Amino acid sequence: MGSWVVNPAHAFEAWDCFKALFASPSDVRTSMDVAALNHLQNTLHAEYQAAFSRFTFEVAQDADRLREARLELDGIARKLARVIDRRAGDGSRSLVMKNGFIGEHLVNKKKLVAYFTTAEEKARYLVTVDAQGLLRNAEGTLIDSMGAERNMASFAMDADGNLYVWNLSDLDDGRVLKHSSFSAGGPLTAAGEVRVQNGLLRTISRRSGHYFPSIASLRTAIKRLGRRGANISKMRTKWGI
Repeated sequence: MGSWVVNPAHAFEAWDCFKALFASPSDVRTSMDVAALNHLQNTLHAEYQAAFSRFTFEVAQDADRLREARLELDGIARKLARVIDRRAGDGSRSLVMKNGFIGEHLVNKKKLVAYFTTAEEKARYLVTVDAQGLLRNAEGTLIDSMGAERNMASFAMDADGNLYVWNLSDLDDGRVLKHSSFSAGGPLTAAGEVRVQNGLLRTISRRSGHYFPSIASLRTAIKRLGRRGANISKMRTKWGI
C-alpha cells in the first residue's frame, strides 16, 4: 500500500467547500469553476486515501474500530461521489459501494479482495477503443470474453471514464478482483458485466453485488462508451440486475 498523507488544513478546507457547494442556492453552486471542483475532488480523494491507509488489519479485527472505520470511509466516499457528479455536469450519479464490504481487502470469509491504489496497478486491465470501435486490452489485443463464465467479463468505469475489463477474478497472489478493486472501495461511475466477441461489444449489464448499480449508471456507461467511439450498434443491454 502506498504512503498517503493529507494536510489537515486541506481537509478542513474541503469540508468548508463541500458545505458551501451543497448548502448554497443553485446559482451559487453552478458558479463554482472547474478548477475549484477539481481541487475539491482531489482533496477529498486524498482524505479518502488517508482514511484508507489508517484502516489496518488490527482495526478490522476490532468490531468497534471496524464500525468507525466503515462509517468514516463511507462518509468520505459519499461526499466524493457528489463532487464527482457536480464536476461531470451531465446529470450522472456515481455509485457508492455498500458499506458492508468495507474492509474486504483485509478480512474476508473467502478470499481477500485486491484493492488497486495506483494507475500502474490498474493499467493491465485498462481498455482502449480502436479506430473500428473495438475494445483492446493494455497489450493491444482484442478483448474476448467468450469462454469465460457465462461468456461474460466484469467491467468497472471510474469517474474519469476509464474502462477496466477482466475475465478471470483470481490473482496469482490468492486475492480476487471485484468491481471495488478499481476504486479501492471508493465511488465508481458504472459497474457490471460485458460480453465481448473479438473486441465487439455484444452485451452489457449492471450486475454488481458490491454497488447495486442503477439503470441511470448503465445509461451513463453506454453514453460514455459511445462518445469514446466504441461500436455499440450490435450491443444488447440487460437492464435487470
